[in-house]
Amino acid sequence: LSLNNSEEAVLIDFGIAKGINPKTSTQTDMAGNRSFAPYEQVGKGSRKKTVDVYSLAASLYYSVTGECATGSLGRKMFDEELVPPSQLNPSISDRTNQAILKGMALEPQERPQSIQEWLNLLNIPPTEEECKILELPLSTVEFETVIVDASGELIKREPNQKAKFFKEDLGNSISLEMISIPGGKFLMGTQDQEIERLVQTFGWDGFKRERPQHEVTVKPFFMGKYPITQKQWRVIASFPKVTRDLKSNPSRFKGDERPVERVSWYDAEEFCQRLSKYTGRQYRLPSEAEWEYACRGLTKTPFHYGETITDSLANYDASRTYALEPKGEYREETTPVGSFPPNAFGLYDMHGNVWEWCADDWHENYDGASTDGRAWTGGTSSNSNKVLRGGSWSNDPDVCRCASRNLNDIGRGEFINIIGFRVVCVGATTM
Repeated sequence: LSLNNSEEAVLIDFGIAKGINPKTSTQTDMAGNRSFAPYEQVGKGSRKKTVDVYSLAASLYYSVTGECATGSLGRKMFDEELVPPSQLNPSISDRTNQAILKGMALEPQERPQSIQEWLNLLNIPPTEEECKILELPLSTVEFETVIVDASGELIKREPNQKAKFFKEDLGNSISLEMISIPGGKFLMGTQDQEIERLVQTFGWDGFKRERPQHEVTVKPFFMGKYPITQKQWRVIASFPKVTRDLKSNPSRFKGDERPVERVSWYDAEEFCQRLSKYTGRQYRLPSEAEWEYACRGLTKTPFHYGETITDSLANYDASRTYALEPKGEYREETTPVGSFPPNAFGLYDMHGNVWEWCADDWHENYDGASTDGRAWTGGTSSNSNKVLRGGSWSNDPDVCRCASRNLNDIGRGEFINIIGFRVVCVGATTM
């Protein structure tokens, strides 16, 4: 690519399009193309559409950072890191950052399957700046929060708590309530001493994923009051397709007010894109940092309810205990959203019911994590694994904590009935 006198981009080299053959390419050819070609093209000369997607995404990477991306062969063979473009140029949007990383996924099946599908990631929905002109009148909701001790006994009740929110009208008398989450700083993750206690108590090394504990600054945003319900899903699934089809009723446990489940990360992304296109506001999955910040609701305890949870506070496998609370009911299915008390932000079902997809790629710990609250994508871990938060109806209480982390492969064909999601909205001002 080169710029002409009118500063328009012009394609001047077809080296990648014709395929790269290490037996016939010159050193100059390889030096010029290695950062822009996917690994399956080197030697094999693949001409699938996903090759073009990779090369175009790599070109955009160079355009917005001024640096060539790490070559695909180095990433494939030596686990070299692809530095997210947002780390080199913090001014680019989350959407552009995500689109580049998805387009440069190592495995062809993990990339958008056509140039148009990739372009849709860039063009839909409107940018945050465009969204800012859409001012929102906010209403106030009152609610009550509760705090329990390690025995599960109620020690504090806080009535008359208030939160600001707006309702998104989806049609058919169905709406989506979005709670205003104030920005702030918090400690994300778990202290080393507490991690060692958890490992010894529950016999699982997975708690080490929550280290190192680090301070994160989160900007204000709106988050869904509940996980997306089945009736909300059906409405959005009926809207025009953006990049992929959506099943109208994928859930195992049927019920309008139950959370939708058995949805992939890509399904959740499609939902957000359709919702954004319909409303003119930017909806997306939360970053992992946003999710934990919202879940905690300014608390520092293992659960926003306090030192433990009980079956009267959340839907999980209450036949297992976390602290000194008595055993309770294991319901073995989802429950209608809003069945249990909210946290201090006015959010429901943050512990249990269904795991919730986040925007982040999976990383084994927080070494190298950003501190600005944005989704952490790219790096050495496989892009096929995405972060899950919150636990589900089938999980023990220790993995339903605010800081607990899990992952799932987004490339699998069928998704299980413990995974759902909720959405966030950014870039909207209030009246």
